[in-house]
Amino acid sequence: MAAVRLVSLTKLYGEVTALENVSLEIADREFLVLVGPSGCGKTTCLRIIAGLEEATSGQVWIGERLVNEVSPKHRDIAMVFQNYALYPHMSVFDNMAFGLKLRGLGRDAIAQEVQTAAEMLGIDALLDRRPRALSGGQRQRVALGRAVVRQPACFLMDEPLSNLDARLRIETRAELIRLHRRLGITTIYVTHDQIEAMTMGDRIAVMKDGVIHQCDEPLGLYNRPANRFVAGFIGSPPMNFLDAEVEDVGGQLWVAGEGFRAQADTAHQDRLREYVGQRVTFGIRPTDIHDKALAAASALSQDSCLEAGVEVIEPTGAHTLVYLTLRGQSLIASLDSTTRAIEGEKLDICLDMSRAHFFDAATDLSIL
Repeated sequence: MAAVRLVSLTKLYGEVTALENVSLEIADREFLVLVGPSGCGKTTCLRIIAGLEEATSGQVWIGERLVNEVSPKHRDIAMVFQNYALYPHMSVFDNMAFGLKLRGLGRDAIAQEVQTAAEMLGIDALLDRRPRALSGGQRQRVALGRAVVRQPACFLMDEPLSNLDARLRIETRAELIRLHRRLGITTIYVTHDQIEAMTMGDRIAVMKDGVIHQCDEPLGLYNRPANRFVAGFIGSPPMNFLDAEVEDVGGQLWVAGEGFRAQADTAHQDRLREYVGQRVTFGIRPTDIHDKALAAASALSQDSCLEAGVEVIEPTGAHTLVYLTLRGQSLIASLDSTTRAIEGEKLDICLDMSRAHFFDAATDLSIL
């Protein structure tokens, strides 16, 4: 096991900047997730750590070694790819044993390591099969097993669950978490799925345009996003953003925009005061919007209640997603399934202003 440290990594493809001055420290035994939209640079970053790409500038440290000039096979890492990358002509056993054979381990030692990993992943009954005879989930377990048997200093995983169906993805996600807790091997995991990132990572680094915008624990990102991009990317459904202006009414601050006006929470008043008379971006998560007629809204201030038009209703079981409009501004509310919202009619809603977020309209940085 080993810590991984990236120092001012930059990667250029001609005039295109894939990574820009990325610095990050991943602690020994940590499970760190790189998350962001397609093209944000997360896979490029992983490939540079693996040695499959060369950085234009910057350093990669694995443990106490600077590995910029070290070949991939000597970096003591194991990588799990999105497409599994199994040898089709080899059995499951031989696929898992391949790396150990290259290391020169004896036959008995290889058999023991493969058997142990296969039992851990529940594929010990599949060792004689070829990849074509396996399901997608079984192939993914084989790819994981091939990485596990090597007992590397670091696991690198590039969207390993993206080819699985929704149910199997959830099950395999849980298996990966259990595997990490059991082995304690430093893991860097790439995904575009923020739900996957939130449920798996000890910390999450959110990337866009080759830059890490924030790196924090999952709830830190959710509750204290550094900017509008992070706030909108983390959370499902995503945060609502409304154009607003800060008003001072008798010493109390309000935020007002097209179709809404609400009093700012006491905890936010001091920080917002410097924005009085200025435009801000008001953010509110769908789960912090409540149907005024239901009990969940009873403790909220009447100064945070307003009327919205109901456009679309999507029942999801315990909660109902309601798409609302406020004089041209749209928002999504995640309401209790007992809501009586009706498409095409008005609905009285209340905003939990203690959970509100505010962003500088010019810089998109968090104000709070």
